[in-house]
Amino acid sequence: MEQKTIALIYAQINTNYTHRISASKLRGYLGHLFVQDVEFHHHDDKPYHYPLVQYKTIRGKLFVIGINEYANVVLQKISGIHEIVLPNTKAAVSSVEITSIKETPTNKICQYEFLTPWIGLNTENYAKFKNIDDQFKKRFLEDILIGNILSMLKGVGIRIDYQIYINLKKYKEVPVRVHEHQFSGFFAQFVSNITLPKYIGIGKSVSKGFGVLEKTC
Repeated sequence: MEQKTIALIYAQINTNYTHRISASKLRGYLGHLFVQDVEFHHHDDKPYHYPLVQYKTIRGKLFVIGINEYANVVLQKISGIHEIVLPNTKAAVSSVEITSIKETPTNKICQYEFLTPWIGLNTENYAKFKNIDDQFKKRFLEDILIGNILSMLKGVGIRIDYQIYINLKKYKEVPVRVHEHQFSGFFAQFVSNITLPKYIGIGKSVSKGFGVLEKTC
């Protein structure tokens, strides 16, 4: 049966050391803690799939997001977290706030903003982006972003029957580092005709907190 909705659990982890814990470090600790479940760390030889457990640092707050079949898994596992242990740091968890939502992507105009850098370009696409005229760069990024959104929807089991449009209002290129590799990311604002869940990750390295979307619609 074709899926219509995306189920999400947002687990906000509260600790006095939040400012010292990045999404990547949180992923490292919880991925080790739950090492028997590959979805928490993605260290396997299977082909890439859209991460159903994502770690975020959003406006100074730590989140773990579980999607679809991993919504309840995150609820059960993260609710019992009492501390986050990192090199030279052991942070006591004061509370875990749980929010549950179901989002049905619909054909509706929404405004979006990337709260963390969007990594949308691979090496080949980035070379193309740097070599095209400035007047075509906006359209190039819009096409890549549409592809990223469609890939995310496919990864969570959603198929839509209408064409996605995007109007990129503004964007700023920023350097980002992932696994000791340098990439170009983008902070951007855009308008699109699809409703997506808040804080969903778009593009590459979304399990590590990149490409976090905020929406207004």
